[in-house]
Amino acid sequence: MMRSTLLLAVILLAMAAIYAVRGERSGRTAERPGRSWSPDASRDGGRADEGRTVDVGDAQVREKDCADKYLGRRMPSIPASMSKNAVALCYRAFASLSSPITRTPLWAAEALTPAAMAEAGRTERVSEFHPEASLDRDDRAELSDYRRSGYDRGHLAPSADMPGYEAQQESFTLANIVPQAGDLNRGSWADLEGDVRSLARRRDTVYVVTGVLFHGPARRTPSGRVGVPTAMWKAVASPGEGAAVLVATNDDEPFWRTETVNAFSNRTGIDPFPALDSEDRRRLLRIGGR
Repeated sequence: MMRSTLLLAVILLAMAAIYAVRGERSGRTAERPGRSWSPDASRDGGRADEGRTVDVGDAQVREKDCADKYLGRRMPSIPASMSKNAVALCYRAFASLSSPITRTPLWAAEALTPAAMAEAGRTERVSEFHPEASLDRDDRAELSDYRRSGYDRGHLAPSADMPGYEAQQESFTLANIVPQAGDLNRGSWADLEGDVRSLARRRDTVYVVTGVLFHGPARRTPSGRVGVPTAMWKAVASPGEGAAVLVATNDDEPFWRTETVNAFSNRTGIDPFPALDSEDRRRLLRIGGR
């Protein structure tokens, strides 16, 4: 009788161990496209905090991961046609939404402060472009996609905004880079980035979202893998003062337009600042001489 009882106990323990292993395996899933993921999580051996799941177009992302980068802690909203299977990424100084269709970021969000700008000004610019290791190879751009493409590797969240070496190095991930016309990147777009930093040095917090538009026939780099934006946009908000969205065609001789957030959202379906006060949405913020 004692032997039978002991044998039964051993069997039950073995079965419990089997089910535990099965349960662990079924719960150990890779991050799917459309889910938010911190690149640091893969290096730290764990996932980013779960947070609250929200809809952003067709992407499922977790607002908590990089909430401090968004005005009112609400991430930008874009149409489902653009955000299909997109992946939200969180870094030290910016957040981005990466598309596996264009293999580019769709937007990058920052919260700029005078202290961060001061630290950025003291940071030596020594970094290298690199693929985003947290993304599947099929869903990300590679360095080879930009070779002899005829385009610059243009930052959405600028390297010069980054407060510290680690943040600056993260800004060189290809998940923050798009094919950008060289004269635009090094000319009027760089001037705009400098004007935004100047504004941020004089305000408590300036919220910035930089993104891309894809209109008309699809353009791609020679590799055929990376989409080339037809236009670039930068939305800047200073709460209580107003906001502006500056849009430039992605050409060496770009056409520029400046809009209120309401006008831009109505025209494109993109809302860079869902939590922005209704009055600020209609009030145009002056940036530099624009």
